[in-house]
Amino acid sequence: MYRAGARAAGRFVVVFALPRDRDQEYPRFGITASRKVGGAVVRSRVKRRLREILRTMVAPEMMAVGVDVVVNARRGCDSVPWDDLSGDLSACVRRAVRSLCGNEGHGKR
Repeated sequence: MYRAGARAAGRFVVVFALPRDRDQEYPRFGITASRKVGGAVVRSRVKRRLREILRTMVAPEMMAVGVDVVVNARRGCDSVPWDDLSGDLSACVRRAVRSLCGNEGHGKR
C-alpha cells in the first residue's frame, strides 16, 4: 500500500501521502506512535498534538488534492515545542503531497 504513495521524513515525523478516490468528501489522516516514542501516556499525548496540528494547519492544504495521509511519530517528538513540531509536520506533508502529485501520471513510483 505504501509503495503507491510518497514519503517525506522530517526530524520529528515521517509522512506518507497516498492517493485516494476523488469522490470522497474529506481527506483521511492516520497517526501512529510506536512504543519507541514512549509509554501509553506519552504516545497518546503525541497523537493528540499531531491530530490538532493536522486539523488546524495542514488539513486545508489537502482538501482538493485527493490524498490520504499517514503520520508516523518519531522519538523525541513528545518534548518538542509546538511551533517546531507543527513546522516539521507541515513541511513534511507539503513535500509528500507535492511528490505524490508530481508522480501521478508520469509512470513513477
